[in-house]
Amino acid sequence: MKITPLKIQGSMLLQDDVFRDNRGAFTETWEHHASGKAGLDFKPHSTCFSFNQESGTLRGMHYQTKPFDQAKVVACVAGKIYDVILDLRKDSPTFSEWQAIELTAFQGEAIYVPRGCAHGFVTLTAEAVVSYLIEGDFNAEAAAVVRWNDPRFKIGWPITNPIISAKDSNAGDYSDE
Repeated sequence: MKITPLKIQGSMLLQDDVFRDNRGAFTETWEHHASGKAGLDFKPHSTCFSFNQESGTLRGMHYQTKPFDQAKVVACVAGKIYDVILDLRKDSPTFSEWQAIELTAFQGEAIYVPRGCAHGFVTLTAEAVVSYLIEGDFNAEAAAVVRWNDPRFKIGWPITNPIISAKDSNAGDYSDE
């Protein structure tokens, strides 16, 4: 597994070989020993999948407040997504910056989203499936949303009229107070 730091402090691109044969393909999105050697201390508590029927479906920007913040390893297992990390850590040199990466199924890539960062994605194909390994338990009272088009961050989404939940659409502007 190859691990490459990304622009957002502590975020990483995880790349592994894809093994293909007449049956299809196989790849790993997380390997504990290789990640540990790269200095990434990540211990998943849960695995989640997001099934998205239509292209243009947007989920995010989600995070949990301290002390219930979560880290994630995110991979696209069907279709293609535009994946976004937004740094909300006030003490980070990349605070309020965002980075986007296109993830495509069976290309051997996943991203590590550190604690304190919001995460979201928009599907670029129909029938996109996203896998999350999550470190930290879900806490409904700590769950928070940054509106996908919050003018403070100017995230460069490739769409202007997404399919989005009422909760995500109605999120207010971010306040770091």
